[in-house]
Amino acid sequence: LHGSRLPHKELHYFCHFGWDGPSAEDVALYREAFCRPEGALAGDGSFNYLYHPFAVQHLWSAAPEAKLLVILRDPLERF
Repeated sequence: LHGSRLPHKELHYFCHFGWDGPSAEDVALYREAFCRPEGALAGDGSFNYLYHPFAVQHLWSAAPEAKLLVILRDPLERF
C-alpha cells in the first residue's frame, strides 16, 4: 500500500471544500498525490471524513472507484 505523495499522513483533503466541492483542478491534484505503480494500491486516511457533512460525497465524486474503510476503536464501548 502506497501513501500520499504529499508530506502529510492525513490530508483531510475533502474537508476543505464547501457545498460545491472540489474543482476539476482540485480533483486532478488529489489524484496526482496518489499516483502508484500498475497493480499497486494507494490510500488516504482521515478521521474527519466521518464528521464533515460533505467530505464523503466529495470523495465519491472525485474517486467513485475508491473503497471506504471505517475502523472504530472500542466500538462496543462507544456504542
